[in-house]
Amino acid sequence: MIADATQLLSRQFTRDFNAVSDSVRGVAAGLQRLNGDVQLSMHDLRNQLTVVQEGIGQSQRRIADLRTQVEATAQAPVVRPADPAAPPAAGGAAPASGAPPAATLFQSGQASLLRNATGAARGSFQALVDNYPTHELAAEAFVKVGVSFAQEGNRTAADSVYGLVSEKYPASPSAATAVYKRAMLAIDVKDNARGRTLLQLIVAKYPKSDEAIVAQDLLKNLKP
Repeated sequence: MIADATQLLSRQFTRDFNAVSDSVRGVAAGLQRLNGDVQLSMHDLRNQLTVVQEGIGQSQRRIADLRTQVEATAQAPVVRPADPAAPPAAGGAAPASGAPPAATLFQSGQASLLRNATGAARGSFQALVDNYPTHELAAEAFVKVGVSFAQEGNRTAADSVYGLVSEKYPASPSAATAVYKRAMLAIDVKDNARGRTLLQLIVAKYPKSDEAIVAQDLLKNLKP
């Protein structure tokens, strides 16, 4: 009787153990599948993140390219084709083909000069002089070319341009201004003899100009 009971218990234990083992193996297999699914999902997620990052990078590069194009367009000079039917510009100057209006060039040069962008200012003023040589703003623009050199510390170039102004536009009020600026350049470097000569030239040649009044006062106090 005891032996039969023992065998019965043994068989029952074996069945129970096998059942538990099957359950454990099932759970282990499920966990393995779950781990595989998680790894696959993480792999897919990393791939998606990579795609998103690449897309963001391309978008940023595209935005940078567009910004560069916009800035380049904004800085480019405005060029308008000449209208054959348009009347000559003020001062009798016919607008050059493809050149911006004289007033626009002058305003652009002035704005650049105020920002100390001397190269850009000189380009605008020189374009006005070259394309509208008889315009009422041409002589003043030519003086501003000299001013741009002076602001850069290039006294020799400034003096040369001022000299050309009085030669090219002797009847313009800007001629007296140009001679006055030449005188100031000379006085600044202690060349008072040359400065005096130029101031006397203003008084003699442009007696009705504002520069003549200032020149007379300077001559009274200018040391030899």
